[in-house]
Amino acid sequence: MRCSQARRLLSASLDGELDARRQTRLRDHLGLCAECRRFGERLRACHARLQALPLPEPSSGFAARVMSAIPIVRRPGRRASWLSILRPARVAAALLAMICGAMAARSMNGTPTGQATAGGSSVEQPYARWFAALPEDSPAARYVALLGAVEE
Repeated sequence: MRCSQARRLLSASLDGELDARRQTRLRDHLGLCAECRRFGERLRACHARLQALPLPEPSSGFAARVMSAIPIVRRPGRRASWLSILRPARVAAALLAMICGAMAARSMNGTPTGQATAGGSSVEQPYARWFAALPEDSPAARYVALLGAVEE
């Protein structure tokens, strides 16, 4: 063990924080190194003086002042966290991802995305029925119109 390691471990030893293996290694080093042994004796004397000092009594209201200085952090409840998920941008992004996923699955099944279906629309009939009920200015309807323009 090096002297620098022994000196760091001396304080932990005085506080009773060392395991048996480290305590044995420290004791062996102190048996061989007179300088670390003197340092340990001075540290023990200082520790004993500090332990002998009386503990100061806190002033009245100390605990209340400390507790009032701690900021209160309120976490949103379950309801608030679920509502934050349903923000319009996130819903639009999820809808876009679902449509892109459906189109990718359709193209992997061998149907080209630009191929017209039996109804003459470039958008597959089930999707056309889903979006037909939406207002024309909705993001989904605009996306379907954009897909039609890109596919043509």
